[in-house]
Amino acid sequence: MTDGGSSIPEVHALLATLVASKPAGRFAETGTARWQCRSCQVLRAEVVHGHWLDVLPQRAPFDLLFADGGLRDTEGGFERSISLLAPGGFLVKDDMSPRRPIDGDEIREWLFREPRLIATEVLTTPSTAAIVAVRR
Repeated sequence: MTDGGSSIPEVHALLATLVASKPAGRFAETGTARWQCRSCQVLRAEVVHGHWLDVLPQRAPFDLLFADGGLRDTEGGFERSISLLAPGGFLVKDDMSPRRPIDGDEIREWLFREPRLIATEVLTTPSTAAIVAVRR
């Protein structure tokens, strides 16, 4: 969706909105190794290099986890991403094609059918979407 570049401005706005709902929260991003939400006005940031499954668990729980990298269930990624979230914490997955069926889509099947999450698809542009899930 973003041709390997930074997330689009609409995703930045979505993240800023979610961050504003948890002003004292803890936030993490997997993927590009830099926080995409430039307008979120996060006061302190720690840039950690390494595989997210290795470096984020000891820093958890998070109030928002932006899964900007290729989130897959290899190495237990789905289960481990949930374990990183605080109750009420958001998991955001962008770079989704909108209005696709849940069945047959590994990410959608997991996010929409995982009983510990409540999820919805958010149209970010007419041709792109993000899925926002909250941990129960």
